[in-house]
Amino acid sequence: MFTKEWLSAFIQLLVLIPSALSCYLPAKNRLKLSMLKLSALCCAVLIPFSAVCAFVLAANDLPTNAVLLPALLAFFFVFRATVKLDLPKTLAIYVGVCAVQTFPAQFGNLAEVYFPTSPDNINLISDFICLGLSCIVAVIFIYPARGIFYRMVDELEVPGVWYAVTALSAIFLIFNIIAAPGSYEAFREGRLLYLFPALELGALAVLVTIYVLFYLGSSVIVKHEKLEKRAQLLEMQSHQFRELQEYMRQTARLRHDFKHSVHLLSTLAETATLTVSARTFRNTTDGFPRTFPSTIARTPR
Repeated sequence: MFTKEWLSAFIQLLVLIPSALSCYLPAKNRLKLSMLKLSALCCAVLIPFSAVCAFVLAANDLPTNAVLLPALLAFFFVFRATVKLDLPKTLAIYVGVCAVQTFPAQFGNLAEVYFPTSPDNINLISDFICLGLSCIVAVIFIYPARGIFYRMVDELEVPGVWYAVTALSAIFLIFNIIAAPGSYEAFREGRLLYLFPALELGALAVLVTIYVLFYLGSSVIVKHEKLEKRAQLLEMQSHQFRELQEYMRQTARLRHDFKHSVHLLSTLAETATLTVSARTFRNTTDGFPRTFPSTIARTPR
């Protein structure tokens, strides 16, 4: 009996592995370690952790949530230490994955209704179904996480949006924790057998719709931010172009004045009025800006 209780708790705690891997998928460009190393680290830590905690649960006849919920809180800090993300993004990813993974747990536990056992036996079928559904959800989550959501993690820098997603995910997480019945005996009679799965499917559909709307809205926000940055860049380039045009006009005006002065000096030199020519040359050079570099040309011998 103790062995079955330990095995049941161990299988239920193993859902931490697909949940942990799902957390790292959207942050694939912000990981402090490679995905392969993190996967190996998760398995190396979570499997012994699940075995030890299952022993404690079985020995003290405690429910799985007595260890699972505090572990989720502690593992958040581990997750944050292994990614290069700010707090809003870290919270949104972690709470969102936890909220999604509560649905496989609910549907897996419903298997106790469809595969009943005697009160003295431990129903391992529901535990395996829960673990299998959790792995399936993690596999389905691979494409949107690595192909879509990671762009939002990399490009969306609006903390308010991430906090809003965290709050909505937390609502569904708390809802599933509260809605989990203590006993499934009541489901074998009455309409709850059909209403509870329908309620869970409806909640899952609403949560998926929220994430889709979040992606669409975030895409609009990111595109708007890119357009603003591009407009600022174009404005800076336009300002620099206007400054360059003004500099070219000043240069053209100075070049014209210089040519006129040289022509005047040439005319004075031809009439042999050298004193007037020297005075005119000094007056001309005194009018040049002092910031211009001066170059002395020597006549080659």
